[in-house]
Amino acid sequence: MVNEIAMDKLVISVDIPSGVSSDTGKVEGAAIKADKTITFVFPKNGFFLNDGPSYIGEWKAVDISVPPSIIKDLKLELPKLMTETLAKEFLPVRPAYGHKGTFGHVLVLGGSRSFVGAPIFTAKAALNAGAGLVTLGVPESIYPLAAIQSPESLFLPLYEEEGHFALNAIDQIKQSLNKIKAIAVGPGMSRFTGGEEWMRSLFSSLNGQPIVVDADGLYLIKNSLDIVRQYQGNVIFTPHPGEMAVLLNLSVNDVEKNRIEIANNFAKENNIYLLLKGHRAIIASPDGDIYINPLGHDALGKGGSGDVLTGIVSAFLAQGASPIQALVSASYLHAKTGEEKAKTLSHYGVNPPDLIDGIREELKRLT
Repeated sequence: MVNEIAMDKLVISVDIPSGVSSDTGKVEGAAIKADKTITFVFPKNGFFLNDGPSYIGEWKAVDISVPPSIIKDLKLELPKLMTETLAKEFLPVRPAYGHKGTFGHVLVLGGSRSFVGAPIFTAKAALNAGAGLVTLGVPESIYPLAAIQSPESLFLPLYEEEGHFALNAIDQIKQSLNKIKAIAVGPGMSRFTGGEEWMRSLFSSLNGQPIVVDADGLYLIKNSLDIVRQYQGNVIFTPHPGEMAVLLNLSVNDVEKNRIEIANNFAKENNIYLLLKGHRAIIASPDGDIYINPLGHDALGKGGSGDVLTGIVSAFLAQGASPIQALVSASYLHAKTGEEKAKTLSHYGVNPPDLIDGIREELKRLT
């Protein structure tokens, strides 16, 4: 009844909108759709899960004399909320005397005959997020197209078969690893015969650099998680719900119903850092730390947005950020950029190049 008669009136919920689960965000039946929610001490998990974001409106946590130390006293395992302050704190430091070598070299491995743009978005985003150098490793047949679109990148044309990476391309990659500080693999790479062996060979060839696995790189490594667990460097997976479902042989609906638990368990079991994309991204570490991003909306719901995020994460890693620092700062920056761009371009019209340009604007504001 409240929802029906609200019209242009302001609906304020106290603690949580009635009918919304504080733990899961699920609405079972009727629930109040609030314009604002005034909650106590801390936000609830349900504010950021399932139906929650659609029902809480703007939210604010207020003091009712319950000390924050209650978390430790009651041994509560609560996720941490990504804030602008935290994102800024976690940004890699840029010394004034730095040069291109100081700020790290990112190697982006991706692209195929059908997907030329994805690795270019990743490379451009990495450069706009501060990487000193970015090398694009792409199948040799698409190298001319990529070079025209990203002249600011270095290039590593790689052996291919039928428009995809060939297994002997790994030998070329090995020769280029000495100065590489971070690797991104998967954007636009496609699924191809021999791809699983290619990914296993890649992991076996690396020198312990942090590696971000995205897109079809996730599909091609899903049956080789043993080599991921044994890798001597930090591994970061950045799946959207569909890719997470493939990794776990679940339905997308199963993933979306239990986002925090699924992300937490997968990160611990496979000794990786996980960024589970979607409305209200979740970051999980192998140590059990969980972060939730309170920002982001449908403006990011477009092909290529994830490739941009992969580039930002890789750039921060190359500049010396830890995996958690890189993921938190990149996720917050990516979501905030999408929100800001939508104000001028509409929720319909934000494209990957807009996000890439917006990275610089948001970094300027943050710093």
